[in-house]
Amino acid sequence: MARHPTDFIRFLAKHYQILSAMCRENRRFTSESELEVFCGTHSPPDANAGAIARRLRELGAVTQATGDWAPPPYLRAFLAELEQRHALASPGVVRGWVEKLIDLASRLESSTSSLTGGDDRYDIAVVDLFDEITDTLASIAGAVGANCDRIGNEVSKYRSEEDATQIRKRLSRLVDLHASYLEPVLGLVDIGGDFHMVCERIASDCESIAQDTIGIRDDSLRQAAITASRDVVWLRRSTLRRAHEANRELGPLCEAAARESTITRGVNRALEAMANDRWDRLGLHRHLQVVIDQDGPIISDRGAKTVVSGARSYRVEPPPLLGTGSQSEMDVPWGAGALLAALEASSHVPDVLEWICDRVGWEAADGPAGLLYDLLELEADGFAAGAGTRTYVFRGVDMDAHIWAWRAPAHD
Repeated sequence: MARHPTDFIRFLAKHYQILSAMCRENRRFTSESELEVFCGTHSPPDANAGAIARRLRELGAVTQATGDWAPPPYLRAFLAELEQRHALASPGVVRGWVEKLIDLASRLESSTSSLTGGDDRYDIAVVDLFDEITDTLASIAGAVGANCDRIGNEVSKYRSEEDATQIRKRLSRLVDLHASYLEPVLGLVDIGGDFHMVCERIASDCESIAQDTIGIRDDSLRQAAITASRDVVWLRRSTLRRAHEANRELGPLCEAAARESTITRGVNRALEAMANDRWDRLGLHRHLQVVIDQDGPIISDRGAKTVVSGARSYRVEPPPLLGTGSQSEMDVPWGAGALLAALEASSHVPDVLEWICDRVGWEAADGPAGLLYDLLELEADGFAAGAGTRTYVFRGVDMDAHIWAWRAPAHD
């Protein structure tokens, strides 16, 4: 019978769980009765499994191209992409929440400017606004945290994979996640981003409301403002910490993949030029300089010919396979727990941020600043901020910050 797209879409929406499980498990059915049993397993108790299986065959949701009943390849690819979109909230979704948070911050600022005190209607409206701000922040923190967990699982699967084809696929997936999701999200939630700036505005407004309502008999609004300010600061730090943890885990893999890809493309272009006798493209007269000394040339003609002939032979020969004993573990990146353990071994550190940078590097300010935030949350009693500031010089950027000192707290 003729298949109409509308009927197919309606059936897909109504029986999505059946088709999703079928594609996810890569199921194939040798007979129609086996298909009916599967439909009955993934359908409500009052559903007609036979009618559902028959409708699957009529609409082409399962086909018998190779002798077995199975979903067609296009449907498998569509549902896999659909589930992936549901699994990982896009940066556009996070940006939409941030824009909503900016609008709520503007409403809170207007409410702060019209504060009169003692107005119950005003109190109720502002408390409701606090609740909406906290819910939006929790949505952002939950989405970013859950997605960072999924990225961590992807990295773990990549490191435990042994099949070369699957390793390449997983690495390509990780590079795509870093470029299309993690970097845009970090631009939003990092220090100086829209999310961080709007959180600063909201926290400042909450502190202003708490100060303006001192002395009022009913201090419920003041307590709500203090609670909202504390929640904003905590959720902002939590979101930033999770994003930086995922970036510290995923960033080195993507940098190594990009570097190896660039080297591979350069080597392949050089080999292609050699095979086509296009030596002018290599520019050896510029890049391979031969210095004549008293004892003769550093690179002899025979040595150069041997190197070039060996390089040309590798174009037709497959690369050598890696042995089982050549695998090595990656260095574990610094975390807040390891840094805190190293700090506790020292009685006094005059500049904690400089101490962190000496261990994790001075490449960028994001990683050391995030680790400092984590340390302040783990052991706040041992840190003290100095009155002065200092300029920390990183590669490409200078950062002015307060000097935090560490002194081991006295534990009973």
